[in-house]
Amino acid sequence: MASRPLTKSFAALAVTGILAACGVAATPEAAQAQGSTQKIGLKSLKFTPKKLTVKPGTKILFVWNETVAHNIVFAKKGPKSPTLNKGLWSPDPKALAKPGTYKYKCTLHPGMDGEITVK
Repeated sequence: MASRPLTKSFAALAVTGILAACGVAATPEAAQAQGSTQKIGLKSLKFTPKKLTVKPGTKILFVWNETVAHNIVFAKKGPKSPTLNKGLWSPDPKALAKPGTYKYKCTLHPGMDGEITVK
């Protein structure tokens, strides 16, 4: 039995699937939908940066690595992180999907707060 060459559409579908599996967007539209990742550090009783502006679909990654325990609690019944000394945490992207300003704080340290603006 002779093998048939792949059609262009099947080949494109296969390449798109491979790229998606590797976390790479195949088109600019897919890249925008996939979003990027922005990091916010927790150190010395501060969020760094304290204010961050992102596009919808951006993944937010909170990163802390110190001996002082922190947590992240968003206002208005938003997402909450566990209390950790070291670790990484991301809120559910759906919680920050709509344009607006999302305020958060560490409930363990008064004055340790920040905000993410989605636009």
